[in-house]
Parts: sequence; C-alpha cells; structure tokens
Amino acid sequence: MDGPLRIEYEARGVSVHVLPDVLHRISTIQNLSHEVECLAQNIRDLSPDLVFVNTLLNFPSVLAAEKAGVPSIWNPRESEAWNIYFRFLPNPVAQQAIAAIGLPRKVVFVAEATRGVWKDFESLANFSVVENSLDMNRFSKWLVRDKSAERERLGWLADEVVFLCVGTLCERKGQLDSLLALQNFIDQLDVQIRLVFVGNSDNRYGKKIREHALRFRKHKQIHIEFIPPIDDIGVYYLAADVFLLCSRVESCPRVILEAQAFGLAIISTPVFGITEQIPNPQDARFYAPGDVRHLGSIMLTLSRDHIERNRLSKCSIVHFSRKNDFNTMIESYNKEIQDACSGFQQP
Repeated sequence: MDGPLRIEYEARGVSVHVLPDVLHRISTIQNLSHEVECLAQNIRDLSPDLVFVNTLLNFPSVLAAEKAGVPSIWNPRESEAWNIYFRFLPNPVAQQAIAAIGLPRKVVFVAEATRGVWKDFESLANFSVVENSLDMNRFSKWLVRDKSAERERLGWLADEVVFLCVGTLCERKGQLDSLLALQNFIDQLDVQIRLVFVGNSDNRYGKKIREHALRFRKHKQIHIEFIPPIDDIGVYYLAADVFLLCSRVESCPRVILEAQAFGLAIISTPVFGITEQIPNPQDARFYAPGDVRHLGSIMLTLSRDHIERNRLSKCSIVHFSRKNDFNTMIESYNKEIQDACSGFQQP
C-alpha cells in the first residue's frame, strides 16, 4: 500500500516499488501458491539481501522469501491469539499463514506479551523483542511551545479538561467506550470537558461514533471534536490534558509513548504490551475493555482533580525518560538484520 512514507524513503535514496495487495486473491491454496510465486519472482528480480516483513497480514511475503531463497525477518505487530487471528482466511490458507512463523531467520516482536502469544512456535531460538521508541525530532518544535497559547489557537477553552484519543476509529480501538462513559456521568458533570478524536473516521464504526456524539449537542459542558488524520499531530498532544486509549488489542502502541513524551495523564486498557509501557498501575488509570462505568468514573475524577492529573502527568514523563531510546532501537534492528544475513548462502 502506498502512503506518506514513500516520500521519506525516496528522500533518502531508497527506491520504492509498490505491489498490489494479494489478501483478497488467496481464497484457495492454489491461489495462494500462485500469488506467492509472483511475489517470489519479484524478490528474485530485485535480488535483495533480506526481506523485512511487517505485520502478520503480510505472511505471503514470508512464504515468497522462502521460495526465492532470500532470508527474511518477520516483525509482527498484532497481539491476537495465533489460532484466532487468521480466521478470516479459509482453513487451509490459515494453516499456511500460521506455519510461516517457522520460516524467517528472525521473528522480531515489539512486546514480550506479543512474543508470548507465539511462544509455542519458538523452536530455533530466533524470537526476540525490540520495543518501539520515538524519534523526538518529530515533536521537538512542539515541546518548547506554550500550551495555553496553542489551546487558544485551537479554540479550546482555558478551563476545560481535554481528553485526547488518537488513531483510526475502529472496533479494535474501541473508542465508543469514551462516549458511553460520558453518558454515565453526564448528570454529575460540573466542569467543561472536550473529547477530541484524531484519526480516520470514514468507516462504519467511525460513522457510529459520530452519530452517537450527536446526542451530546445539547450539553453545553461537553464538546466533541473530530480531527482527520494529520502528519504533524504534536499540537494536539501539547494542548490536551488526558490521553485516552480504549483498545481491545495492542502490542506496543506508539501513541502511549507520544502521550508520555508530552506528559499527559493516561487512561488506558491494560492489554498486552501496554502494561510493559506502564508497568506500575499507579502511574496511569486502567479500566477493563468495555467497562464504561469504570471508565466514566475515572474520567469524572480526572476532570475534577487537577492534582491527580498533574501526578499522572509526572509519571508519564518519568516513564518516557527511562524507556525511550530511539538510537538503541535502531541499533537493535540493525543487529537483527546483520544476524539474519550472516552466513546465509542463497541456493
């Protein structure tokens, strides 16, 4: 799939070839074999030293790398159980997808929790974990700007408490929880609240959330805002007070790191790698996915209690300063690549 990263790669002299998606064309083993052979031929034509495969959905590329005789690294970023994730595929094809985990020279996860999902398949001691980190150059200009001035520029009130949700609106991210939670404490609300969604909402779930948000139009103490995807999101992190993550499944979400970098109080579901990013449950507010009563109670408390928001803000900054090391992450991936290529002889 093409996207904004093409410009980043090409600016650094990297040639980019965008191939069509094949997932909708692999409904049978025969179709899968055909698409894998086509991918393998592309790999042979390009003659790379390594095939780096990002996410589980790209398992055909792992199969193709094996067929082309080129070493591969698989970098899964999903945390669903292995016996559930590929259910959208016909069973014979799903079995091939699952079996592909044994083919790469290296399988690099971004969280121990995600590695644990696949632990029964680690037979070659080739699994490892490289945690996500942030390149703070992306946000440096925002970290020195004035929060009050940016809030005013955005049209946000100085005394309202801003809850920020970042990411595509989808069932996996569960953002509807936030609106259902609002309903649970709306009669107790004695402060101004703004709930801001930044991300693509042009889908069925996004439409559902937008329609639900209309129910709050008559409540002057609640403002709900939808912002389309933007490359430079720093201003929203800077201007917000509380970061809200409602996901059902995550591995090691960068949005948590971004919220920590800007010192936001965090409310989150404690799923998979999130508890590795926030190991002390006292340093954020956790709620079980779908428990909108508990979420509502947390949102109400934090909207009223600026002292607790400030405490959680400091916790976020401390965690980020201890864990984020972008250069180390790059060095770790470089080592994985060197190890994968080391001693490999193409047939």
